[in-house]
Parts: sequence; C-alpha cells; structure tokens
Amino acid sequence: MRQMKQNKQPSARRESLEQRLERHPKLKEQMEALVAIADNREGTLELADDAEWAIVQQVRQLGGQTLREWAQQQADRKAAELPQLNPSACKGKKKPRVE
Repeated sequence: MRQMKQNKQPSARRESLEQRLERHPKLKEQMEALVAIADNREGTLELADDAEWAIVQQVRQLGGQTLREWAQQQADRKAAELPQLNPSACKGKKKPRVE
C-alpha cells in the first residue's frame, strides 16, 4: 500500500479536527457515533463482545463514508482541472457523426 502524503501546513495555520469535520457533516456524525459507543452513556453495551461488534460496524460505516467523500473530492478536483488542461474538451455538446 502506498503511503499518504502528509499535509505540511505550519502548525499556527492548521485547522482543528472540529473545523475540518464541519466541512464533512456525515463523517462528523459517524465520528460522534463512535464516541457514543466509547461513552456508553445508556449502558446498553455491557459485554466486551457487544462493544467490539458495535465498534466494528461503526468503523465499517465510517470507512465507507470516508471513501465516498474522498471519491467525490477527486471527481470534483479532476472536473475543475480538465478545462485548464484542455480548454476545448468541455465546450458544448459532441456533434453527431455523419456517415
């Protein structure tokens, strides 16, 4: 597996996790659900097996949501780059081929 590039922003300008999650409300919701499992305020998770199962399910959902958001960002980035790389690529509709 390839290593991720680390975002090298000066620490004074670095956004907090909370600020970053505000841009991704679905991910924030998933993270809050994971923390709710850890808190177990309702006391419904009494056995380690139950807690483990809840965590595994939540992490699967978090992974799926993260991948969907990553893919959308990639698609948006590529769509924005295309006109710069080839300005004529996105001009109007494709003309029908006449034979």
